[in-house]
Amino acid sequence: MISPARALLALLTEHRPAPEERVVVEGWRPAAPLPVGAPFRVLSWNLQFCGSRAHHFFYDGGQASHVPAGDVAATLAGVSALLADQAPHLALLQEIDRGADRTARRDQLPALVPRLVSSMGKTNTAIAQFVPADTPIPAPTISKSQQYLLNNFKAGGSEPTILDFEPIEIARQLTIKQMSIFCSILPE
Repeated sequence: MISPARALLALLTEHRPAPEERVVVEGWRPAAPLPVGAPFRVLSWNLQFCGSRAHHFFYDGGQASHVPAGDVAATLAGVSALLADQAPHLALLQEIDRGADRTARRDQLPALVPRLVSSMGKTNTAIAQFVPADTPIPAPTISKSQQYLLNNFKAGGSEPTILDFEPIEIARQLTIKQMSIFCSILPE
């Protein structure tokens, strides 16, 4: 029998991708392939929702949680100018807000993609889809028999093992727990 710790370790460290996985790619355009051995530029940038440097945000010990529309527009203009100046062959941009309340409900992607596509000319841009923090968490996938095991344990019955539950659900619950712990950490 596999120990719960070993099962959990395997669960957390093993990635089993599907044969095909859907990826959201925006701002793509066909490009000529780069010759083998040719140098190319990759830019990876966490834009931090274009919140600007003019505000001291709550996650850094400040008070700000929303950014005025003018500051978002100014930051987007600066980011766009830098992207045009750097002209990367591939830009991997993180934390682009698409209608989030914290950035005056501005969809930031249209301000960035045309500049990227026109400045690159040689390849494509992949941008991950932003999921707002207030998106509801899906309901747990737990069967009636698994719910019975948990209720029985709470009532003083036998302890269920990690193998009694779906690996995906265990990973999901651990991720939610880890994020709640991470989000509770405050700067000193």
